[in-house]
Amino acid sequence: SKGVDFIVQMNGTELARIRCFAGAWQEIVCDLAPWTGKPAILTLIADSAGDYVCDWAQWGEPRVRPR
Repeated sequence: SKGVDFIVQMNGTELARIRCFAGAWQEIVCDLAPWTGKPAILTLIADSAGDYVCDWAQWGEPRVRPR
Protein backbone atom coordinates (compact mmCIF):
# COMPACT_ATOMS: atom_id res chain seq x y z
CA SER A 1 0.00 0.00 0.00
CA LYS A 2 1.07 3.56 -0.68
CA GLY A 3 -1.11 4.65 2.21
CA VAL A 4 -4.42 6.42 2.61
CA ASP A 5 -4.94 10.18 2.81
CA PHE A 6 -7.37 11.35 5.49
CA ILE A 7 -8.68 14.80 4.65
CA VAL A 8 -10.87 17.21 6.62
CA GLN A 9 -12.71 19.92 4.70
CA MET A 10 -15.08 22.68 5.79
CA ASN A 11 -17.23 24.17 3.02
CA GLY A 12 -14.76 22.76 0.49
CA THR A 13 -11.68 24.29 2.16
CA GLU A 14 -9.06 21.76 3.20
CA LEU A 15 -8.23 22.07 6.91
CA ALA A 16 -6.05 18.99 7.42
CA ARG A 17 -4.51 16.09 5.52
CA ILE A 18 -2.45 13.21 6.83
CA ARG A 19 -1.17 10.10 5.08
CA CYS A 20 -1.60 6.92 7.10
CA PHE A 21 -0.21 3.44 6.74
CA ALA A 22 -1.13 0.28 8.62
CA GLY A 23 -0.62 0.68 12.33
CA ALA A 24 -1.84 2.78 15.21
CA TRP A 25 -4.68 5.28 15.09
CA GLN A 26 -3.70 8.88 14.42
CA GLU A 27 -5.52 11.94 15.67
CA ILE A 28 -6.45 14.87 13.44
CA VAL A 29 -7.31 18.17 15.16
CA CYS A 30 -8.75 21.16 13.29
CA ASP A 31 -9.86 24.62 14.44
CA LEU A 32 -13.48 25.15 13.36
CA ALA A 33 -13.81 28.54 15.11
CA PRO A 34 -13.93 30.54 11.83
CA TRP A 35 -17.28 28.87 11.06
CA THR A 36 -18.92 29.54 14.44
CA GLY A 37 -22.50 30.65 13.90
CA LYS A 38 -22.29 30.20 10.12
CA PRO A 39 -23.75 27.50 7.87
CA ALA A 40 -21.09 24.88 7.32
CA ILE A 41 -20.61 21.48 5.74
CA LEU A 42 -17.93 19.32 7.37
CA THR A 43 -16.51 16.66 5.02
CA LEU A 44 -14.35 13.72 6.11
CA ILE A 45 -12.53 11.98 3.25
CA ALA A 46 -10.47 8.79 3.17
CA ASP A 47 -8.79 8.43 -0.24
CA SER A 48 -6.18 6.05 -1.59
CA ALA A 49 -2.76 7.67 -1.98
CA GLY A 50 -2.06 6.01 -5.31
CA ASP A 51 -3.31 2.61 -6.34
CA TYR A 52 -5.77 1.06 -3.92
CA VAL A 53 -4.11 -2.34 -3.44
CA CYS A 54 -4.42 -3.40 0.23
CA ASP A 55 -5.84 -0.02 1.31
CA TRP A 56 -8.24 -0.57 4.19
CA ALA A 57 -9.09 2.56 6.11
CA GLN A 58 -11.80 4.06 8.26
CA TRP A 59 -12.50 7.09 10.41
CA GLY A 60 -12.76 6.19 14.08
CA GLU A 61 -14.97 8.09 16.49
CA PRO A 62 -15.05 11.49 14.72
CA ARG A 63 -16.38 14.24 17.00
CA VAL A 64 -16.81 17.98 17.13
CA ARG A 65 -16.17 19.44 20.57
CA PRO A 66 -16.31 22.97 21.98
CA ARG A 67 -13.05 24.45 23.20
